[in-house]
Amino acid sequence: PTPTPTPTPTPPPLPFVVSAQWRYQNQDKIVVLRGNGNQYTLCNRCAVAGRIRPGGLIDKDYRLDKLTDTSVVLTYLPMKHASTLRLGTQP
Repeated sequence: PTPTPTPTPTPPPLPFVVSAQWRYQNQDKIVVLRGNGNQYTLCNRCAVAGRIRPGGLIDKDYRLDKLTDTSVVLTYLPMKHASTLRLGTQP
């Protein structure tokens, strides 16, 4: 009998949705994600209390890798798998 190939594991779907995004006085975009019963404020450079910047952790399993005007790139750490959340292009 031929062995059946083991399916390649896939990461779970991203548990986050974008609940808000804005710009304040021509600064970089600030994005709020909601997921797992929490809210997370993401920014490259801002003074928002509790903010998460690139390199920071969201929950224990995700790292914010990149934040641009059009996307948020998160890595699911247990599998080292990057996923991209697309952002709207409103100013």
